[in-house]
Amino acid sequence: MICSYVAAPSNLTYSHNRNIPEPAGLTELIRILWAQSLIDRVEKNLGYDSYLDFLRASVSLRQQDHASTLGYLERAIESEPDYEPAYGEKLRVLTMQKKYDKAVEWLDTMCEKLKREPAELVLLTPEYSEFMQSNEYRQWRKLKESK
Repeated sequence: MICSYVAAPSNLTYSHNRNIPEPAGLTELIRILWAQSLIDRVEKNLGYDSYLDFLRASVSLRQQDHASTLGYLERAIESEPDYEPAYGEKLRVLTMQKKYDKAVEWLDTMCEKLKREPAELVLLTPEYSEFMQSNEYRQWRKLKESK
């Protein structure tokens, strides 16, 4: 046996019997595949839950698959319209992609669905600073303040 893998949720190791280097990213790929498999097994045994789509979105985001991430988040929100973490995560993904026009549209949706003021929804963290300095956000904010 040249190499063996030991997989556990938080303890994934690669060991080998010869002096063979680990391929770049292989450990991360195994973690992602393991997570996807686990989520699928939970759904098979317990049935659908919007939280499982939220977890799938997290796994997709680790792969930088933004389209799938947004799809899973939208499905989670459609299934459970008051599931707040999915709203915030969708905003985060849109701002990561620098799709600020869609992000401000999403802010309107968040405000409407979650019944909160915009200031409560946008976290003032470094993660959102570029978005909050964008023309799209400034125009959106100005429009909201004038109402």
